[in-house]
Amino acid sequence: MLQNLMRFIQLAQKVVPKRSTLPILTCVCVEDGYIRATDLETTIRMPIDDKRNYTLPFGVLKSIMKSKPKEIEIDLLPNRQARLSYDGRELLLKTLDPDDFPLLPKEAFKSVATWPKMTIKALGCMTAFTSKEELKEALRGVYVKIGEDLTFAATDGHLLRETKIKLDGSYEKAEFKGIIPALPLDIVTRYAGSSTEVSCSKSHIKFTLPSEIEIFIRLIDEKYPPYEEFVNGEKENSVEFLKNDLTALIKEAREFTDKTTYRAELVASNGSIELRTADHERELSFESSLPGENRKGGSERTGFNLKYLEKVIKSINGERIRWEYSKPTEASYFRGTGKEDEGITNLLMPIRLEE
Repeated sequence: MLQNLMRFIQLAQKVVPKRSTLPILTCVCVEDGYIRATDLETTIRMPIDDKRNYTLPFGVLKSIMKSKPKEIEIDLLPNRQARLSYDGRELLLKTLDPDDFPLLPKEAFKSVATWPKMTIKALGCMTAFTSKEELKEALRGVYVKIGEDLTFAATDGHLLRETKIKLDGSYEKAEFKGIIPALPLDIVTRYAGSSTEVSCSKSHIKFTLPSEIEIFIRLIDEKYPPYEEFVNGEKENSVEFLKNDLTALIKEAREFTDKTTYRAELVASNGSIELRTADHERELSFESSLPGENRKGGSERTGFNLKYLEKVIKSINGERIRWEYSKPTEASYFRGTGKEDEGITNLLMPIRLEE
């Protein structure tokens, strides 16, 4: 039981609210051989060797586990009192009624997929591209669609990532689409095993992790923006470069960039890509270049937010990147050319350049 509690505390601390107008949410609930925690949007449940029904304050349990006890015993006393005994110490506390603890989703779940660890990792990488703005509820999650292919998409309105994974015989195929909140996906990614069963109901998705750990996540009940038309177009121009070359150049250029707009300019020319930034308040301008290869089409001056550009470039796995572009007013694609970036499209919106 002690080992189960220790493991559960690590999981639950990502979910249990530190403060809540509902005191029961700051507790964990042990019921019929399971322990669970919830914030009403995400629920974590795992088996535990205890068939009794009771609640315990999460903060108290966490404090005890910090002392790394060698053993723990939980005695339930009259009037909802409990005694926790560990390593020669005793702690008396008041507990709350387990009947007040939120129930699991009542809807029936059906299995839609079993994903290998690399797929869960790809899903987890999407969370960095979601929005943090509360008013953009749909953009605060990752859009998942299972059809001919498995598709993940995430955007904050400035940059967008789409990952497409071809479904071969190693994948179960069942149609599904929904928006999964970003925060609980970090838990799924961190604790996923070699394979993860994915099930869904009308309003929830469930991930089953090793040791029968279940994570129930309420789907975001919003319509995802119709982004597909923006990532399926063809660009007339393209050029390839090494990731480390542009990453190093961006790091240097940041020091000489307007900290309000972070405006930067990329220009592909014969054999090179120029990066220009300026800070008019300090009367600074910066210009440098990196080698460009396999250039096709013409040259365009395209403005980008330097922070967003850096975020996109760093997110690409391989060493070589292809920049695809058309007009300065249209979004650009940044794609890794190696197998490790296969199926991944990074879209970055431009910003207006000064004349």
